[in-house]
Amino acid sequence: MFFKNISSRKGKHIVHGVYFSPMIWVGKNPINQKKNYEVNIIENDFTVAFETSYNGYDLFITETGLILFFCDDRKKTHELLNLLFGMIYVLIRNIDVRVVREQDITFMEIDFDKKMILSMSKPRGDATSDWLSERNDKINWLDFKNRKIIVYNKSLLKGIIEGFDKMPKDHFRLVHLLLDAYTQYQDGNYTASYILGWIVVEGIISKTWENFLKTNFNTKQVKDQKKMVKDPNWTVSIKIKSLQITNQLTHDLANLLLKFNSLRNDIIHKWLIKDKEISRTKTQAMVKITRYLSSKYIFELKASDELRIEDDKIFSRLLQSWNRESEEDMEEILGSWKEGILDVVLENGS
Repeated sequence: MFFKNISSRKGKHIVHGVYFSPMIWVGKNPINQKKNYEVNIIENDFTVAFETSYNGYDLFITETGLILFFCDDRKKTHELLNLLFGMIYVLIRNIDVRVVREQDITFMEIDFDKKMILSMSKPRGDATSDWLSERNDKINWLDFKNRKIIVYNKSLLKGIIEGFDKMPKDHFRLVHLLLDAYTQYQDGNYTASYILGWIVVEGIISKTWENFLKTNFNTKQVKDQKKMVKDPNWTVSIKIKSLQITNQLTHDLANLLLKFNSLRNDIIHKWLIKDKEISRTKTQAMVKITRYLSSKYIFELKASDELRIEDDKIFSRLLQSWNRESEEDMEEILGSWKEGILDVVLENGS
């Protein structure tokens, strides 16, 4: 098997990676390039869409959504993939990604002089069962026409990966936890998803409070800065209320987070641990709010005034529906809220 459009790198190299799951296509929509719509339109599973780097490691992504890191350490690749997919989940509204398990990762040895795969391993995990020929058999022009496979603009996707290449080390774990929370939600494990999401919220709140103190007060003005951040008596509820008073959080968002915290306390301290007792809707609200907070406070993205006003309206409506215990209203609100920041899909796949 051979690669197409691959770089002029020399010699033999080890790469590790996975396919995007669910399937995506990167680049121009292949059905726009075909005069006749034959059943199987994939001529080469290893045509490279683009090459770039992330966190100090070179990578390339094929048109069929195979992402490969130039890294011979499987565990390091596992970390890199979850960081990258976590970032993609936070920033891009319509790419559906999941936590990568180590057993999902494939290994390849590539001879770049011959542009040929010398050896490879099939992933042990079931998440990537549509591997190679099995995968190709399921990719046909109807999948693109019916949007079962979404086509993504490669320049925009490449730009997002390069634009958010670096994050502070203390944010790495939060991004991975956020992706894990979303994966657990997809799998219907609502209690696990809720708790993982809350860990991210609490981390963001603590870091935001710490940064606010450092930015606005020196140690002479506030001698107990460390205590106000680390002391367990300064609970997350106190920090949320303090951020609300100082206009770092809006009134409705702060009160919504306090509702989340109250339910978290019930789960932990009252043994409210059965998934049937944690509603899917409230877990979805947690996951979406966490994604919003991550885009704003981890990646420091600035929303337009129009989007900010729209988000504030969503928080107000969610709070009202929570107070009324109206799951139906909450579900409708969450369904209409597009909390993702960026959109890399082009309808015509160009």
